[in-house]
Amino acid sequence: MENASWARNADVARVGQAGEKRTAAVLAALTSGRLAETGPSVLHDLRIPIAFRDGGAPNIDHVVVSGRDVWLLDSKVWKPGRYWTLRGHTRRGFERIAWADKQTMVMARQAISGRLYASGVLARVHRPILVVWSSSSAGAPLTAWYRPKGARAVSGEGGGLERMMRSWRKPAHPGIVSVLSALVVSTETPRRPGLVEPPPDWR
Repeated sequence: MENASWARNADVARVGQAGEKRTAAVLAALTSGRLAETGPSVLHDLRIPIAFRDGGAPNIDHVVVSGRDVWLLDSKVWKPGRYWTLRGHTRRGFERIAWADKQTMVMARQAISGRLYASGVLARVHRPILVVWSSSSAGAPLTAWYRPKGARAVSGEGGGLERMMRSWRKPAHPGIVSVLSALVVSTETPRRPGLVEPPPDWR
């Protein structure tokens, strides 16, 4: 969560990392207590296995593996206001917010599904989730009418993520974790996405 080379500037990177850390703190409940040994797995900062012409390296902030189910989560920190989407265009109030209509999550789901399929492991990659946090203590972003492309939005402050997590209790499938672990971005040793050697019974 420290690698923010995608950001437009240092301030954007700092705010984005704060949102990722807040989501990670909530997800930590899935790997603690009774779930620590036999529950789901949570991975952070995975490179999306897509080749971009400009050499860009988009990432997905968090991945939860529960059984053979995979959830992709991206953290956002937005200004308070009412976000709503009509005919594929999103606004905050009456202001057009073009960056809220990016298709990154659609591409991420397709790429992760493709990587797992090519690796010969059965998995169900669910509709991605945008976890939206507020950039201000003055209020929260209202996302009930926001329709991100290929994803669903939940409010970080509203407890929506915690409610979804109640069903994420199955032991993570080791083959899925093996494939996805190879996509984790390491700040110490940068490497290209690849496959790690799976256990013999991973399928």
